[in-house]
Amino acid sequence: NLATCTAEVTVVDNLAPVITCPADQTVDPGPGNIFYILPDYFATGEATAIDNCTDPVTLTTQSPAAGTPLSDGTYTISFTATDEYGNTSTCDFELIVETELGVGDN
Repeated sequence: NLATCTAEVTVVDNLAPVITCPADQTVDPGPGNIFYILPDYFATGEATAIDNCTDPVTLTTQSPAAGTPLSDGTYTISFTATDEYGNTSTCDFELIVETELGVGDN
């Protein structure tokens, strides 16, 4: 006797990417600057995202966007990572922009 059976298996990714944010930071815009230009934290490696199925992660965003000029103040910088299957994770950190006055500054 011989019997055969066919089964179709569908693998579904239900796990969101693992995202890591930078630690809270205080930064100085630098001598002669009134704005701190926000870096791309994913490009610098300070923010990372990995996924169990689709690595690298399909989409990463940063808000406010890299290149945004920030004046003195406290900001929440948010990150989102989305994988190929639409699973999303987020994290954020606090960035304080604080101009340090030097000798001769008012």
